[in-house]
Amino acid sequence: MNKKVLAALAVSLLSVNTFAKQDWQLVWNDEFDYQGAPDDSKWSFDTQGNNWDWGNDEAQNYTPKENKNAWVEDGNLIIEARKEPYRWYGDGQTKEYTSARLRTLGKGDWLYGKVEVRALLPKGNGMWPAIWMLASEEKYGGWPKSGELDIMENVVYDPNKIHCNIHTGAYNHSIGTNKGNTVSTSLPSENWHVYSMEWDAEKVIFFLDGEQVFRFDNEHKTSQEWPYDQKFHLLLNVAVGGEWGGTMGIDNSVFPQRMLVDYVRVYQMGEVLEKDADLQLNTSLTDAICYGEMTNLEIDTAGTGKPLEPSKLVITVNEKVNGETRTIENLYSENGKLYATVAPIADAEYTTVVSYRKGEENEQVVTKENTLKVVPQILADVKVDEQQVEVFVFEGGSQPFEYVLDYDNFQTDSYFYNLSYGKHVIYVKDALGCVSNTYEFDIVPKNGTHSEVVGNSSCMVYQSAGTLYIENAAAGTSYSIVSANGSTLLSGKLDAAASVSVASLSCGYYILLVGDKSFPFVKE
Repeated sequence: MNKKVLAALAVSLLSVNTFAKQDWQLVWNDEFDYQGAPDDSKWSFDTQGNNWDWGNDEAQNYTPKENKNAWVEDGNLIIEARKEPYRWYGDGQTKEYTSARLRTLGKGDWLYGKVEVRALLPKGNGMWPAIWMLASEEKYGGWPKSGELDIMENVVYDPNKIHCNIHTGAYNHSIGTNKGNTVSTSLPSENWHVYSMEWDAEKVIFFLDGEQVFRFDNEHKTSQEWPYDQKFHLLLNVAVGGEWGGTMGIDNSVFPQRMLVDYVRVYQMGEVLEKDADLQLNTSLTDAICYGEMTNLEIDTAGTGKPLEPSKLVITVNEKVNGETRTIENLYSENGKLYATVAPIADAEYTTVVSYRKGEENEQVVTKENTLKVVPQILADVKVDEQQVEVFVFEGGSQPFEYVLDYDNFQTDSYFYNLSYGKHVIYVKDALGCVSNTYEFDIVPKNGTHSEVVGNSSCMVYQSAGTLYIENAAAGTSYSIVSANGSTLLSGKLDAAASVSVASLSCGYYILLVGDKSFPFVKE
C-alpha cells in the first residue's frame, strides 16, 4: 500500500469534581475526523493578502475554499501547494502557484494557553510551511507592533531545520533584533512531529515533540517588547517561494506538495479533578488496510494534557475471527503512547477495551467494536494480442482500479497498445491505494528467432548469449545502457556488427539507448 494506514485509538479525559487543582484543560480542537472541506465553524480561508504578496514577495496566490487547496481526508487536514496559474481578482495578478492559508480568527481566539499541532511537512525547494499565531484585534497596531508567535516554520531548502520565533515592535527580523531558535529534527516531511507552544502572562515557551526549544520571557517594559497580553488566533499555511522560502529557488518538479495535519488542540488552565471524576474515554479505529500489511494500533494516554498514571490504565485489544476471540498482548509504550502491532485477518473485528482505575473499587470501562476491513489480495492477469495487452482483475481489491506498465504512470485504461518487443511488467492499484504483485509477460514477434527481443519495425534489438544485437542501426551510432534508477553503466559507439556485450552486467532490468530510441531489457 502506498500510504501508511494507522489505526488510532485516541483516549481523552473529561471531568467534573468536588476537589480540584489548576491544570491544562482542552478548550478547542479539530481532530479532522470528517471528510470534505475544513469545518467552517472553526476555519476560514485567508486570501486578502494576495493583494500585497503577503509582505514577503511570495510566489503563490492563496485561494478560497472553492479551489480545494485545503480539505480533510483520512483523518488529516491537507493543505496542498500546486503549480497552476491562478488570477486573483483583488489585484488582477496571475501567479503560477496556488496554496491555502487557514485561520481561526473570530472562531478561535485565545488569551494564554497551550497549542499543539501534529503535522507532516512538505518537501522540495521553495516550500515554506508554517504554524503560527497573530493578534486578533491588533490593539497595538499593525505588524509587528501587535506581535507574532511562530510555533513552527520550515524553509524546505534546509529540510531538517525547524524555526521558532517571536516578532514584536522591538524584536523582529526587519530591524535585525529577531528572537528565536532553530533546531534540527528527523525528516519532518517523512516523520510526524508535534509542534507546540505554552503562553501565559510571564513567558512564551516553544516545544518540538515535548522538548523545549525556545523561551521568551516578559521583560515588563512596554507593548513594544511584550504585546502578548491580548487574544491571538492560529494560522496554518504552505507558502511558495518568497524572500525566505525562495532563497534557493523553486523546484517545479516536486509539485504538488502537501502539509498534513493530524490534529490541532488548544488548552487553557482550569480546574481538573483529583478525585470523584466522571471519566469518559473515547476510542476510534480506521476501517481499511491492504492485504499482507501490518497495522499499528496507537493509544494516546495523554488525556487533556497530563499523562494518565500508567499503573491505573488498563488497555486490551481483542481480535475476533469466526466467532473466536484472542487478546493481543504485545502492547508497548513509547513517548507517552501505547502501541500494539497486529497482522489483521480479513473481516476480523477488533474490539478495544480501555479502563482507567481511579481507585480499587471505582473503575469505568468503555468498549467499542470496530470492523477493520482487510482488502482481499488483488489477483490479476494479462491477455496479450501481438503488440497490445489487456489487464483484468478477477479477484480482490476495491474498484476502481488503475494500471501501470513498466514502472511508468498509473492510468485508468486497462489496455496498452503498440508495445515494444521484450519483457514487460504490470501492476494494479485499487481505490484504497493497495497495489498488486508484479505480473510479467513477453511481447515476441511472430517470426522472431531469439528468445528475447525488443523494438519495432525500424529498429530491432535481440539478446542472445550475453550480447545485444541491434538491427537497422548504423555502425558508429552512439549507445548507452542505464540502470532502472537512471545511472549510466555502459556507453560507446556501435561496431560493424551493431552488437553490444552485456556480459559484465549483473542480472536485472536495464534500458538500452540507441540514438534517440530507448529499449528496456532484462539481463538474466
